Amino acid sequence: MDPASHRIEAKLRFGLLPTGNHVKAWLGAGTEVPCDGCDVELPPTQAEVELQFADGEILHLHRTCAEIWLALKGDLAQIAAADLERRDIPGVARHVPARSSSSS
Repeated sequence: MDPASHRIEAKLRFGLLPTGNHVKAWLGAGTEVPCDGCDVELPPTQAEVELQFADGEILHLHRTCAEIWLALKGDLAQIAAADLERRDIPGVARHVPARSSSSS
């Protein structure tokens, strides 16, 4: 994994980047703000992806960082769902099929 991927993964794990779906997206020239993914400035000579969320939050990302974020947030959601399935939650009965006994 490259440094941008590591940084984005860490931000996702610590809740510094959203894991939900955006409601609007724009692609344009960089606006000289830091990328919310890798923290490197988005110069006007590079493409900038802006993603807006339902709560009004807007992410500014390099195109590559946006692709990394999309891939990693999906992986993170799958990992979290799998983790919840593996946990034993107190007070929740789990159905365990009865073993059949066979007579010889």
